[in-house]
Amino acid sequence: MARGSFQHYVPRFLLREFGHGKKGRETVHVYDKKTGQEFTSKISEVGAESGFYDLQGFSMDEHLKPLEVEASRAVHKIVRTKSLRDVDRPLMALFVAVQELRTAAFRSKLRRLAVELAEHCRSMGVNPARVKQIRRMDEESIRVSSLDMIARAKPFSVALLQLDWYLFEVPPGHNLYTSDAPVVRQNSKNNSPFFSMGLVSDGIEVYLPLGEKLVLAMLCPSYGQRFMTQLLGPQPWDPAEQTRVQMAIRAGLVLPLSPENIERLNSLQAFQARRFIFSSHGGFRLARRMAAVEPEQNHALVADQQFQALQAAMEVNPRRGIRSRGRLRTRPGVPSIWRSKFEV
Repeated sequence: MARGSFQHYVPRFLLREFGHGKKGRETVHVYDKKTGQEFTSKISEVGAESGFYDLQGFSMDEHLKPLEVEASRAVHKIVRTKSLRDVDRPLMALFVAVQELRTAAFRSKLRRLAVELAEHCRSMGVNPARVKQIRRMDEESIRVSSLDMIARAKPFSVALLQLDWYLFEVPPGHNLYTSDAPVVRQNSKNNSPFFSMGLVSDGIEVYLPLGEKLVLAMLCPSYGQRFMTQLLGPQPWDPAEQTRVQMAIRAGLVLPLSPENIERLNSLQAFQARRFIFSSHGGFRLARRMAAVEPEQNHALVADQQFQALQAAMEVNPRRGIRSRGRLRTRPGVPSIWRSKFEV
């Protein structure tokens, strides 16, 4: 895609699974967490920003396209067959890892880190404006850091491959949300404030909706016994039925989702979205209910506002020259994001 053009951080092939209308003109229902308004929009106009991947005359967008093309084929195969059988899992793991890092929501997380660091300095009686590392955290550095993380996504994909993969289906009468941050995490098993959301944490759960009826789940292996209990009931299990379910799981066949789990997955999308939630049918009753009882669900937008206030308060001086491109190209051990093909 040409530099400076409208660049999608949520691929259109994912949004089409939630859209309606003629090919190339599909529309999707959108809920705006900031304003509380619902509307319909063309898929080509959501989950994107102008020049989102551009930096100093270069664009990473064109380097993401080959991965998107291959991942779209894999996703369409999963949706068509309702199975993970024969799916290129290293490819899908890399796609999920890159997808989590490439969004505007991820950049909001980086801004929040800068704000939290500044607040920590103030709590210690240190003026953040006197801390060189904080002074360097401007919008350009956020963009550089996010692109750098995308280029180094492979270790995240390796961690995802160590999790157990499941494909869940939504029954008739229910539908899934997706959002401007479609890859969501949860850890309902480990409530420790340290590392509980990391990909190698005990109890980690990672979800990506592949359509209004299917969601790909990558879960800590410790959940396997729980799923067997949910599917077969309390022990003792019938050996033949236990074998059938275990073979279905290993083969990546689709498993049913309960209404309670559907609501939980939709609430994760609504809470972790930066601003926009997408649905095939609209309504967004759950998102509206959450907005009424969860005032902190706009945490990403709040972090962006706090970051802007921090920048204004620090009165950052222009730097002498820009070294970010050279840093990305030459730092030892880090591949150039402009040449990366995201090979597995």
